[in-house]
Amino acid sequence: MSARTFFRIASDYFSWRRRKNVRAASPQEDRDSLTSEQCPSGRLDVIQQHKRMHHPFLLVLHFPPESALTSADIEDDIAEAIGNATNDEHADHVVDGNEIGDAIDIFVLTRDPEGALELCKPLLQESQLLDTMVAAYRRVDGGRFEVLYPPGYQGEFRV
Repeated sequence: MSARTFFRIASDYFSWRRRKNVRAASPQEDRDSLTSEQCPSGRLDVIQQHKRMHHPFLLVLHFPPESALTSADIEDDIAEAIGNATNDEHADHVVDGNEIGDAIDIFVLTRDPEGALELCKPLLQESQLLDTMVAAYRRVDGGRFEVLYPPGYQGEFRV
């Protein structure tokens, strides 16, 4: 496939997202919910490959029930902290949704998980959330999570 074809397909998808103001609850939901309406050329696999290529890692900021965080409203503040308040898909880090249950998880697609976390730490410290949260990352296309914070975390991290 030529680069021109790839960018036309990617443009279809990103234009659709902007028009519809789409934000998935989680990266998995985003990948699973793509339809031919969103990508008229029908090449959804190319869109998913594009996402993996530009943001190979998924960083999860996990706020357990004992955390002071009670809603995912901090998502916009995290986007600002990582330098992408406008949700530019081509930036180094992109907030890609959240999942709310007993805990709150914020998902960040990134090229540099350690760098993204370092950018978030001042906000999390100021909000008194840093001491109760867990930050972990893995490759977007799967694998085990590696915990970045807190240092010395024991146990297996899962979302």
